[in-house]
Amino acid sequence: MLRPCQLILLILCLAACNLSETPTPPGSTWGEIITLGQAEQMDAPDFWPGANNLTGTWIGADERGVHHDGRAVSASGFSELITMPLPPVHPYGQQLYPAGGDNLHLLWLDDNGAGETRLYGAVITATLEVVRGPTLLSEQATQRFTVLSNGDGTLWIISAGGLLSEPGLFARYLDAEGRPRLEDIYQIAADADWPTIIQGETPRLFWLRPSDGQVWSSPLLDGEPTAPAPVVESVILNPGDRLNQFSGGQDMTHTYLFWNITRMDGQNETWFSAGQLDNDWNRPARLGVDTALAADFATGFNTGTAQTAQAGEAVFSWAAPLNGQFETLPVAGVVDKNRLTVVYLRGGGIVGWQPLTSVTFLLGTPLLHTDRDRHLYLSWAEPTSAGTADLKVTSTRGF
Repeated sequence: MLRPCQLILLILCLAACNLSETPTPPGSTWGEIITLGQAEQMDAPDFWPGANNLTGTWIGADERGVHHDGRAVSASGFSELITMPLPPVHPYGQQLYPAGGDNLHLLWLDDNGAGETRLYGAVITATLEVVRGPTLLSEQATQRFTVLSNGDGTLWIISAGGLLSEPGLFARYLDAEGRPRLEDIYQIAADADWPTIIQGETPRLFWLRPSDGQVWSSPLLDGEPTAPAPVVESVILNPGDRLNQFSGGQDMTHTYLFWNITRMDGQNETWFSAGQLDNDWNRPARLGVDTALAADFATGFNTGTAQTAQAGEAVFSWAAPLNGQFETLPVAGVVDKNRLTVVYLRGGGIVGWQPLTSVTFLLGTPLLHTDRDRHLYLSWAEPTSAGTADLKVTSTRGF
């Protein structure tokens, strides 16, 4: 029989064991990793870092059907899971941008009920209350879109659509209240697909021309390309290959374009090209990293210290550049299939890297944002054995 002192000691030991076995919140190099929810989607949940909270959205599905879901995260914790009253059919491609006041534009693609894909929008609060919408924003079939945020809650949206055999680009203006100006919906380019806007000091629109495989570019003024011209050849796709995403970013001397590709054998690749803002573009090449360098590297963001790096053989996939122009351009993605990483580009090439955490694998592109204090935020969808994905976010600011 245990004496009282022995019994107390045993209880304390058991308590210590239980405490040591309590799981700690998962973390990245930047800090805590939070899970916003679970959903059957490959791409990262979209989100917007506001002044007082982070607003995340995704496409959910359950016995009620398919719906727009979201959650707000603030210093006081998580909000309840919110299903927004936006009746969808088969929505995808959500994107969030600042609207008037502290509200947000929520944009997405969806079936119009007649088997044709259209662009839709809504204005929501940072806590996911619907202020306006859903609003139909495109009159023609729409495959994809890119957005220029004007800094006052208004947007220029450039979409690719029309006939599949003859795609073109269409511009539309959206005011801060989520209302399209009908006179500002028009075609701006023919024989054009995969538009992407880089929001630098001078906004530039890039797109792919299907007829000859060229990348075209132009400064963008009031939704109009002012001087369109070819800049570089696109990546060659073989039968069975799939282009998942075309995007770009800038540092102070160079512009970068990224192609995320899934080859016929299932291998995921990122190719990139760099040009001196307006000219002297390199032919697209596979993006890879040499991680053997060990010196500290200052990223220019509130990320802590990273390490120097250069181009190398550690393959990079699912590139997600930070949209805009910065002294050093951060690009999130995966190194060697399972290391979620940010690489930093400057002067036309890789100059630094920062591994964040290990992932099982990714089936879609992560999403990278910054705030006015130069903190970085990264979201991704990590598949699980249950057939869904955990929708995760990490940030240098913390939660």
